[in-house]
Amino acid sequence: MSALFLCRLFKFIPTSTFMSIFDKVKSVFSSDSGDKTRDNSKEQENLTSVQIFANVLDSFPIEYKTEKMDEKDGSIFEYEYQGGHFVTYVYNSARFSHIIFPGIASDNLEYASLYAEVCNKLNGYLHPVKFIAGTTDDSVHLDIISTVPLFTTLPDYKDFLQSIFAEIFRSSRHGVDKLKEYMNEADIDEQSDDEYAKLCNYRKTQLLREKELSHDTQNPFKRGKYTVEPYVTLESYLKEIYDIYLDSVAMLEIIGDDVQRVENIDEIKKKLILSPVVDYSEDGEVEVSRMTATILVYLKSDEGDNSFGNILTIHLRVESETKDVVLVRASSLLPPQGETAKHSIESEMQAHTLLLGVDTRTSKEKIDEFVFMQADAEDKVMSGKEDELTDAQRAIFFSENSVIGYELYWANKYCDAKRTLDALSYFKHSYELMEKSRHMDKGENERWLFYHVAFLIGYCYLDLDNPEMAYFYLDVSRVGLDRIVDHEEYINCLVNRGDFRTLSLLDNVIQKFEENRNQFDGNERMIAHYHFLQRRRSYVLVDMGEYGRAEAILKKLLDVEDSKEFALNELAVIQRRKRE
Repeated sequence: MSALFLCRLFKFIPTSTFMSIFDKVKSVFSSDSGDKTRDNSKEQENLTSVQIFANVLDSFPIEYKTEKMDEKDGSIFEYEYQGGHFVTYVYNSARFSHIIFPGIASDNLEYASLYAEVCNKLNGYLHPVKFIAGTTDDSVHLDIISTVPLFTTLPDYKDFLQSIFAEIFRSSRHGVDKLKEYMNEADIDEQSDDEYAKLCNYRKTQLLREKELSHDTQNPFKRGKYTVEPYVTLESYLKEIYDIYLDSVAMLEIIGDDVQRVENIDEIKKKLILSPVVDYSEDGEVEVSRMTATILVYLKSDEGDNSFGNILTIHLRVESETKDVVLVRASSLLPPQGETAKHSIESEMQAHTLLLGVDTRTSKEKIDEFVFMQADAEDKVMSGKEDELTDAQRAIFFSENSVIGYELYWANKYCDAKRTLDALSYFKHSYELMEKSRHMDKGENERWLFYHVAFLIGYCYLDLDNPEMAYFYLDVSRVGLDRIVDHEEYINCLVNRGDFRTLSLLDNVIQKFEENRNQFDGNERMIAHYHFLQRRRSYVLVDMGEYGRAEAILKKLLDVEDSKEFALNELAVIQRRKRE
C-alpha cells in the first residue's frame, strides 16, 4: 500500500480541526504558573514534529523515506521495523503522529462486513491501537493505526516508541487470529435466516460475557456500539453516555468547515448529534455533508460565574455508507478537573467510542418490513409453531397495539446489531406505554413481554456502561421472570456498580446450588450458570483483597474450559497486587 493511498485516506481530517481543538482545550486548562512540561533545552523546544520523529528513527537506527503531505503541514514516513512495513503521518502543527501498520490481512470484497465486525469487536478492548477495515475495488484489508504523542520532554522517547511497536505487533497477531476465528464460523454465501438468528443469540451471549469483565480487560474506551435512527439528539447522548443534563451546558462549538457557536439552550436541545456530518432533508432523505467534525461541549463552572468548567470533546468521523445506513464513529473525552486532575488521570478521565448511524431507508420500507414480520408471526402461531417465533416476533404478537409492536420489533433488531442507543429509546418508550396500560397484570404473554422489555432496557444500560440505571430495570425483570439470564445480568450489574450486597448474595446462591447439585447433573445450562457465579465471586473477592479465598476458586476454574482464560488473568492480577 502506497503512502499516497494512505494520504488520501487521512486527507479528510483537516489539520486545522486538530489545531482548533488543541488550542481551545489548552486555553481552558493551561496553568498560570507557566509551562512546567517544557523542555529546558531551547534547541529541542524549537524542533518541528517532523524533526522530532526523524531524530527518534535515526536513534534506532531505522532507514526511512519521507513525502510531504498535500497540506504541507507535515510529512509521511515509510520505513521497515523488525520485518514490518510502517507508514507514519506526522503533523508539524500538532504534537502527535498516526503510526499505521497496513495490510496485516486481506480477502475478497464479499468479506467486508465480517472484517468490519472483527474491527468493532477488537476496538472494544484493545488499546492504544485501533483496527480499520479498508476496501479497494475488489478486496478488503485490515490495517492497524495508533495515535502517538510527540512530547519533547519525554527523556526515553525511543523506549516509549519501542513499546508502541511491540503493542502493534502483539495486537496484529491477535487480530489475525480473531479474524481467522470469525472466518471459520461464518459462511457468507449460504448464511440462512436461522443461522443469522443463531448469530444474534451468539452476540448477546458474548456481550453478556464481556460485561463480566476481568481486572485485566478494563479499559477507558468502551466497546464499539451502533445506533441507526437519525433522530438521536445531542441531549440524549449527553444524558445516556455521560449523565450530563442540558442545564449544565453553557454552550457548544461545532468545528467543521468553519466554527459554529451555539449558546441558545433551546437550539442545543434540538441539535441532532450527527447533524455536523449529515444533512437531513424534510422528506426524510439523508446525505453525508463532511467526513469529520468536532463538537466541543462547554460545561458551566461550579463557581456560578460566567467562566467555563470542563469541556467535553466529541469527534465525529464517517466510517461507512451503504444503501441502508450511514455509520459514524463518535469518540468523546471528558478530562479530569479539580484537585484529582493534579494527581490521577485514570481515576477521573471518561472516554467513550460509539458507532452511531443514520437509517437511509424510508419510513414506508420499515413499516412494510414490520407488517410482513407481523403476518409471519401470526402464521406461526396459527400453525402451532409458536416456539419458532423470534424475540422480535414475540414482541409483535404479544404487544397490545401496533405502536408497541413496531417499536419493539425494531428495538430487538437494533439490539441484535449492537445498535444500543437507538434500541434503548424504543425499549423505554414501549416500557412506559405497557406500564401505563398495566401489561404486568394481564395475561401470561403480556406479563412476559413487560418484564422481558425491562430486562432488555437493563441490558442496554449495562452495554452503555451505566450500571446505576441498569439496576432498576434488571431488578424488575429478575422479580417478574425469574430466569437464569435475568439473574446473571442482575449480578453483573451489582458487580459493576460495586454494590456491597454482591458477595453475600453470591455466597447464598452458590451454597443453595451446591446443596442441590445432584438435581442439576447433566444440565449444561445450570452448570454454566454455576461457573458464572464462581467467576463473579472470585472477581469480588479480588476487589476486596481476599486473595486467598479468590485463589482457591480460580484454581478450580482452571479446569473449566470457558473459565480458564478468566482464571489465568485473575491469578496474574493477584500476584501483581501482592508484589505491589
